[in-house]
Amino acid sequence: MWWKAGRVPLVVLILVFVPVSVLGQLSVSTSQLVARGVTPRANVLFFGVSMQPLGYESRIIRSLAIVADNDGDGVVSYSPQRLDIRSVWFAVDIQSGKLFSVAPAGSPAKIIDLNRVVAGAPAAGGTRFTRRFSSFLEVVLVRPSQDVWALTAGDGGPGDDDRTPDNSVSVAFARFIAVPRNGKPATPPPQALAGGDVLIAIEPWTLKAYTLTLALPQH
Repeated sequence: MWWKAGRVPLVVLILVFVPVSVLGQLSVSTSQLVARGVTPRANVLFFGVSMQPLGYESRIIRSLAIVADNDGDGVVSYSPQRLDIRSVWFAVDIQSGKLFSVAPAGSPAKIIDLNRVVAGAPAAGGTRFTRRFSSFLEVVLVRPSQDVWALTAGDGGPGDDDRTPDNSVSVAFARFIAVPRNGKPATPPPQALAGGDVLIAIEPWTLKAYTLTLALPQH
């Protein structure tokens, strides 16, 4: 099952949901995500983390699904298990690599585009993604027109490449697991990043997310 649960203190609970919040071409309502402008008949990856309020605590739930544009209208919708105000969401057109992101109004989520970072962002040929001062990551890697892989990693846990509690999490792409989809056999994960790859990493405790789209090589 493609979700991960944990418990953290709930600081503020807001019970009002705005009807729709939009960023780019991914929209979110109280129960559904809608991606518009995708390649007709393409498969779309939906990926996000939602924090379900439980009194004075919260349960963190990861959602990960691949949905096909069966009618070819370039619009694909997905209803996750949970869609709370405290959440962050992404959609990736698996054919083109086009990336969409959204967070409900009032969410504390922060989305950081690593393509705008001057130094330190992974590059083609890189074999790992590392976040210092982090304890937990949910990560997906999309290689357009090929496949999608994912990994859950906690500091010092099985998904952490060094398996050492050191206030950082490092994930090796070779250890990622293919996201299942109907009619397609799982393919081995890549050993390293390549041009065109799309990487998304979410720190569930803070809802801080990182995105990276690698440029295709120039010929």
